[in-house]
Amino acid sequence: MRNDQEEMNFVVKVIHASAGTGKTHRLTGEFINTIVESKNFIQTMRGLVAITFSEKAACEMKMRIVQGIFDRIVNQLQKEEEKIKCENQLFRLRVSTIHSFCRNLLKRFSFLFQIEPDFRVSEVEQSYIFFQRALSLFLQNAEPDRVLGDLEPMRVKKFLEYMEVMHKTHPQIFLGKPAEQSFTKSLFTCFKEIEKVYQDIKRQNSSMDFNDLESLTYLLITEHPESLNILNDFDEHVDFIFVDEFQDTNLLQWKIIREFSREWISGRGAKAEAGKKYGLFFVGDRKQSIYFFRGAENSVFEDAQNFFTPYVRNEFLTTNYRSFPEVIEFVNTVFDGHPEFPEREKLVASEKFSQRNHGFVEIKLFDKKGITIRDEKQKENRWMAEKILSLVENKFLIFDKEQDTFRPIEFRDIAILIRKRTHLEILEEILREYSIPFVNVGGIGFYQEPEIIFLISLLSAIADPSDDLSLKNVFQSIFQVDLQKISCWRSLLRSNFASSVVDRIVMELDMFSKLGSQGCANVEKFLMLVHEMREMPFFQMVQNFRRISNREEEPKADIFSEQQNAVRVLTVHASKGLEFPTVFLASIEQGKPETRKINLMHRRTDVNDRDYTFIFRKEKDDFYNYYVNKLEEEEKRALYVALTRARQILIITGARQKSVWFDILKNFLKGITVLLK
Repeated sequence: MRNDQEEMNFVVKVIHASAGTGKTHRLTGEFINTIVESKNFIQTMRGLVAITFSEKAACEMKMRIVQGIFDRIVNQLQKEEEKIKCENQLFRLRVSTIHSFCRNLLKRFSFLFQIEPDFRVSEVEQSYIFFQRALSLFLQNAEPDRVLGDLEPMRVKKFLEYMEVMHKTHPQIFLGKPAEQSFTKSLFTCFKEIEKVYQDIKRQNSSMDFNDLESLTYLLITEHPESLNILNDFDEHVDFIFVDEFQDTNLLQWKIIREFSREWISGRGAKAEAGKKYGLFFVGDRKQSIYFFRGAENSVFEDAQNFFTPYVRNEFLTTNYRSFPEVIEFVNTVFDGHPEFPEREKLVASEKFSQRNHGFVEIKLFDKKGITIRDEKQKENRWMAEKILSLVENKFLIFDKEQDTFRPIEFRDIAILIRKRTHLEILEEILREYSIPFVNVGGIGFYQEPEIIFLISLLSAIADPSDDLSLKNVFQSIFQVDLQKISCWRSLLRSNFASSVVDRIVMELDMFSKLGSQGCANVEKFLMLVHEMREMPFFQMVQNFRRISNREEEPKADIFSEQQNAVRVLTVHASKGLEFPTVFLASIEQGKPETRKINLMHRRTDVNDRDYTFIFRKEKDDFYNYYVNKLEEEEKRALYVALTRARQILIITGARQKSVWFDILKNFLKGITVLLK
């Protein structure tokens, strides 16, 4: 039982940071203050761990922390020796992604799992190739009576689709169990057999994927006989854990963080006995939790509250330093009364912007009756294009944060946000028609780009002279390729590395002079992938590319530069964490769940530490309505993220068509029009 002094030494702070309220600034401030307030700067730095969920966010946080430590500590030290020691410690700061944190732990205790200490973490493409190989081996060697059980006959393509869906649904599969229906249970039995083969392949290649890092870390600290020693070691060397973007945490990641802090709330451990201060800081906003499809659970806020009761101190950040009052008032009004957007978390304009009245919100809806979807999208996109040109040509004044003054708007100040990329081609077509420069930020469909289709077809034709379909694709391309060239390149492979031959092919075809900036960047990315596979035989490299070429989610090469004076086109998910002076939110009718794509559904249970139960849609039972409701709630949060990206101008367009977004905005239109211009 803890006494009052122990309770004072242990702190759990949950900071609910609404959009634009300086979430990262707040967390880095807590990190630096913890060091400043201590008597031993270097020793305190050694005991701090900060975790976030992307490499970019980790780099940004580390940069801010280092700058803050220099300003508030290093530059204030009098002795040169102390400055040098403090600077050296900065290189050892533990600020990383959750996966880097897990990787370092597993490398340290690799001998407990009989894994190579120098294992490498496979990129998504390589992991996909390994899993495809495991599927092939399973189908070749499966014993139907033992493995397939009472599975009803189905096409191989459908079976493979089910297996791939399970493979992607992590951590729900790892932490969960199938519902009692026989179809899902039988498929899960097959999946476990395939996973064994998949793990063997990775082990042979001294490789792990990102899911392994989480799963093995969790098993290491919960089920391994040495787990108590590992947790005690962690307790001795870590005093505070800082977690950024807490709303993007999946259940398995939360459990890892929780297990490391379990000793802290027990009243035992080195820190409790020594009377040291220690604790956790969670920063996030459940209103911006939009990665349910990747496993994120905004319910982890409740898990943290329940687990750390009575030590939790909640703090709500609501002062928005991003947007003008017109935008903030609009957002507050739109979500007024929604349970996930409580009154205490409503946004408040910062003092700097509170007196500004240079912003506006505009909504333009289009009737769908009597016209095709293409005609409807062309009409909407032309209206947007004319609006963009009007703002630029009339030199509408926007506030420049860096210059702290108003200046005429430029194309670079404008972003077009879309929920899905379904009609992206029409949007790009209209922007070109109006001569509006634009860049597609974070576009997906890399393997569907024409230059990549050409390169994979060409390599396939070189590897296999009988591949007539690939030859046809090659001969129909804009690049002049004949059988003599293919024969010449094929002969080069006898005495040269495959990566060198591919480099030579690209140069001989002069591809970079025949493609636009996006195409050139895509070819460069393809060459990089080729060099990553340089140790493979050429035929295996081609086989790998053909296996992964149907992956639609692979992003195109990034050609965006802050210096480009171009309109940015990106999805709502890609815009998360960003802000723009002017936002066009287009095609609001797309703001709804794609129910036809629902395959494997999951939900948290009320027993066994609230793990998962999962089931395929074929046996939807009562899961379906629950699952669709979860997706609809996420659509509301996605709309919140989209609206709060705007600093000064927010323009919303779309069709009058039923969707989660339209229904919310329709209700707004009925009640308030004063903000519309």
